[in-house]
Amino acid sequence: MVAAVLKGWLLLTDSFADLRTGYPTTILFLAIAIELGAAVYLVFGRDLTIKWLVLAGLFGLFLAVSAIRYSLGIAGCGCLGSVELPRWLLPLNSALVLAGLFAFARYSGTRPLFRFRETLRKLFASRANPTFTGRFFGVGICLVLILLSTWFRSHPEFASLLGKSPIPAVRFSVGDLVVEEQVALSIPWRNCTSEIVTVLGSQSSCNCISLSNSHVTVGPSEQIELKFQVRPHKTGFFHQRIVCFVNHTHQRRFVLDVVANAVLPQEEN
Repeated sequence: MVAAVLKGWLLLTDSFADLRTGYPTTILFLAIAIELGAAVYLVFGRDLTIKWLVLAGLFGLFLAVSAIRYSLGIAGCGCLGSVELPRWLLPLNSALVLAGLFAFARYSGTRPLFRFRETLRKLFASRANPTFTGRFFGVGICLVLILLSTWFRSHPEFASLLGKSPIPAVRFSVGDLVVEEQVALSIPWRNCTSEIVTVLGSQSSCNCISLSNSHVTVGPSEQIELKFQVRPHKTGFFHQRIVCFVNHTHQRRFVLDVVANAVLPQEEN
């Protein structure tokens, strides 16, 4: 419940929640729904076997996600919103919880606490419980669609169906950047609309990046160079965002994502 509330608070108060956690906003909303649903059943549910399955599935998912993030070198787990934890803590915690669950199920004494075969047979037998089966597959389809929504938006043919913005987002890959070394970069940007677009200002996700020409007017089909300063503070994967505020009739802002790899300066011989 605490993890869900912290992620929800981050989504409400921070427009760069996806960058803070490393997850798309759709995944964050989905995680909140799953965590709250699991917590409610663990508190008010009665069937111990279902509780065991919910905990095993939830922490198994946590272990898989955190292990992938750890192997990719991503700092923090993103599970507690803006609260940062060491990246090794969540995999260790999930592994300990799973070990405890399996030990508890295996060595629960002479009286069996969990009836896995009987419970699963009742849950998934369509004749015995058709309502549950329909709801289960309905929820599963909804979850798959939510997970695929981010992929849909990244492809132009699907984005047009969802209502593509007249001023699309820009993603710029820099390459390698040296930690604590300020670099001036620029990227060509064209006004693809039929209106004059004026950039009124900008907001950055971190003080390590800023837009240099934050006040500029661009005519229809005119191309300019968007100039910005970058100065990474730590090594590893670098992904920051600049939100540019504009005066377009149908759009008030567009985003510029900057992706790079921050490395330490080479030692002089």
